Amino acid sequence: MLEVGLGIGRGRYTEGERQLEVLYWFDERGSRYLTAEELVVRYRDRFGELPE
Repeated sequence: MLEVGLGIGRGRYTEGERQLEVLYWFDERGSRYLTAEELVVRYRDRFGELPE
Protein backbone atom coordinates (compact mmCIF):
# COMPACT_ATOMS: atom_id res chain seq x y z
CA MET A 1 0.00 0.00 0.00
CA LEU A 2 1.34 3.45 -0.94
CA GLU A 3 1.97 6.10 1.67
CA VAL A 4 -0.14 9.18 1.06
CA GLY A 5 2.15 11.73 2.72
CA LEU A 6 -0.52 14.23 3.75
CA GLY A 7 -0.81 16.11 7.02
CA ILE A 8 -3.32 18.24 8.86
CA GLY A 9 -2.53 21.49 10.63
CA ARG A 10 -4.39 24.29 12.34
CA GLY A 11 -4.63 27.85 11.16
CA ARG A 12 -6.63 31.04 11.56
CA TYR A 13 -9.25 32.15 9.04
CA THR A 14 -10.95 35.55 9.06
CA GLU A 15 -14.48 35.82 7.70
CA GLY A 16 -15.78 39.36 8.00
CA GLU A 17 -15.48 40.26 11.66
CA ARG A 18 -15.23 36.63 12.80
CA GLN A 19 -11.92 34.89 13.28
CA LEU A 20 -12.07 31.11 13.18
CA GLU A 21 -9.59 28.36 13.93
CA VAL A 22 -9.67 25.84 11.07
CA LEU A 23 -7.89 22.70 9.91
CA TYR A 24 -5.88 22.71 6.69
CA TRP A 25 -4.41 19.88 4.62
CA PHE A 26 -0.67 19.94 3.86
CA ASP A 27 1.35 17.93 1.36
CA GLU A 28 4.60 16.08 2.11
CA ARG A 29 6.65 19.27 1.56
CA GLY A 30 4.58 21.26 4.06
CA SER A 31 2.70 23.30 1.44
CA ARG A 32 -0.91 23.99 2.35
CA TYR A 33 -3.64 22.96 -0.09
CA LEU A 34 -6.08 25.71 -1.01
CA THR A 35 -9.61 25.49 0.37
CA ALA A 36 -12.64 25.42 -1.93
CA GLU A 37 -13.34 29.07 -1.08
CA GLU A 38 -9.78 30.09 -1.96
CA LEU A 39 -10.01 28.23 -5.27
CA VAL A 40 -13.23 30.10 -6.15
CA VAL A 41 -11.62 33.47 -5.33
CA ARG A 42 -8.58 32.56 -7.45
CA TYR A 43 -10.87 31.54 -10.33
CA ARG A 44 -12.87 34.80 -10.10
CA ASP A 45 -9.69 36.87 -10.01
CA ARG A 46 -8.43 35.14 -13.14
CA PHE A 47 -11.59 34.56 -15.22
CA GLY A 48 -14.42 36.62 -13.70
CA GLU A 49 -17.67 35.27 -12.31
CA LEU A 50 -18.52 31.60 -12.43
CA PRO A 51 -20.86 30.55 -15.27
CA GLU A 52 -24.40 29.61 -14.27
